[in-house]
Amino acid sequence: PFVEGDHIIWKDIEGRVDEVGWHSTRIQSTEHGYAFIVPNTDILGAALRNLSRRKFIPIIVNVDVPDTIDPTFGVRDFVSQLERLLISRVDSMSVRKPQVRLEY
Repeated sequence: PFVEGDHIIWKDIEGRVDEVGWHSTRIQSTEHGYAFIVPNTDILGAALRNLSRRKFIPIIVNVDVPDTIDPTFGVRDFVSQLERLLISRVDSMSVRKPQVRLEY
């Protein structure tokens, strides 16, 4: 259900899978800042969410655009700047770069 590098949530642990061994798995926590070493039998016995396998993480932001901004070029420029900002701030746990989409 996961490989090294995947971002997972298992019970109350959220983090990146650092190492999958024969008997245990090491998960680097994003919340606690340290690694959890979990027996593989425990991981297989409980529900696990693999966040790396999602196609996308929806984040919806509604932005009111002032009437003074050109509806064609001004909005596109704003979206382009927002996309650059998101890409520059992507969390190190992310697998893919973010995509920004504009809907009217």
